[in-house]
Amino acid sequence: SVALENYNGKKVPGMMYFQVPIYQFQLILRNQQQTHMQGTVDTQLRKVTASERESGILWACYERGDVKNIFCGYNEKNDFSGEYLGITMAFCSTVGKSAAKETIGARVISISQNGAKVETSMSYLK
Repeated sequence: SVALENYNGKKVPGMMYFQVPIYQFQLILRNQQQTHMQGTVDTQLRKVTASERESGILWACYERGDVKNIFCGYNEKNDFSGEYLGITMAFCSTVGKSAAKETIGARVISISQNGAKVETSMSYLK
């Protein structure tokens, strides 16, 4: 991030992708209205299988101000999104054959031509 900023003379907007979600995905579930949560949560788990430790990743993104989106996919029935500290955080369900039938799909990420606007939504197979 810093190297890119030094090279370009300004911060470069970025996204992060993980398989296992960071801890703060739990906070979206606990604060659904405040984080503008949308989407589906596994009705059996009612939680996110996330890291139990605070990694510092979200705080580093917040402090640097360049990462605007964090995406992950770990539990095939979770496909929710929300915003925390100005960063959009979103789960993706799966397109794999072992997926739950109601959530077979993929997360679509649309980026404006100049990169100023990023939108995300789920697109389902059914």
